[in-house]
Amino acid sequence: MCMRGSWVRRTKSNLYMTSYYLCTCSFPVGGDWVCQGVPTVAVHINGKVQLTLFNRKNVISISESVFEANFTQTEVVGVAVKAPSYPSGWISLSEFSVKPYSKQMILGHFKDNNIMTTLIKKMYQDAYASKGSTKAATILVYTKTRASNNLDAFKLTRVGDPVFNRANRHTPPTKIDYKEFLNTPGFPAPVGITSEDFALPSQQNLVFISLMEQLFSCVGAPECPPEVVAQLGINPQKDTHTCRWCHELVNVSSVNQTYCSKEHSLNFCHDVPSIGTVPGNVYIGHCSCNREQGGYSLEERVLQIKRLVRGDPALLALLVEHA
Repeated sequence: MCMRGSWVRRTKSNLYMTSYYLCTCSFPVGGDWVCQGVPTVAVHINGKVQLTLFNRKNVISISESVFEANFTQTEVVGVAVKAPSYPSGWISLSEFSVKPYSKQMILGHFKDNNIMTTLIKKMYQDAYASKGSTKAATILVYTKTRASNNLDAFKLTRVGDPVFNRANRHTPPTKIDYKEFLNTPGFPAPVGITSEDFALPSQQNLVFISLMEQLFSCVGAPECPPEVVAQLGINPQKDTHTCRWCHELVNVSSVNQTYCSKEHSLNFCHDVPSIGTVPGNVYIGHCSCNREQGGYSLEERVLQIKRLVRGDPALLALLVEHA
């Protein structure tokens, strides 16, 4: 158990003898959010509480009074922390010590290659960050709303969104509607991410490994540096990666990934969108193909085609002709 006045590093040896707490209310600290339902290690030092939150990289400091008002102790059973806001209701203690791969180590090999720099940054963001909602309240909007002393007014005027605008993928997933959101203790602070965006830290690393192997297997990609191969344990096969929708080779020799451009060349795609960002379900594909697929799985699209051709001989003949 953490002792007052002591400092606890997040290491495998002490994860199993530390007290864990759950945040009961989303609220801002500095320029970022603390999210309800997230477990944390808490260390008391000189009237302050240092928090090592599961879904945040940096340690944050809050007052004892804020801690007492917004955190409650949770249990550790075996090798897992009880966290009801997460999919299984528990988080393995091993997930607390999983670190993301170093983006800078990879980027350092491509300082003069703008295309690879852009794509590596995109793959990293896709692996580790949720897409989120642009309707989420900013900290400024949150502060003004909480100061209004009339939260009932927002039953008629929508403010904020339950889903964060960008967050770590191991932030709790949520599916609550706006009425439920109004009744959360930290309203209008966001309370989670979409279930499709959720992935544990170990899963995020596997997604990143997969995306890097795919990227260096694309047409036009440079040779993968030996250091990157060794760190990620990947085995790229040059000029072999194809889009799973059109089955054409993906070419990265010339791409458009400019922020807010009308159409990007490449996209972060899912075989089965409803499953979300989990290992084996994500791939680098064409943006146009991803738009054609929509929110359906590849299998669902095939079954739709089956229904179309079943009652129309002309369409069936067309399908056979181009199969």
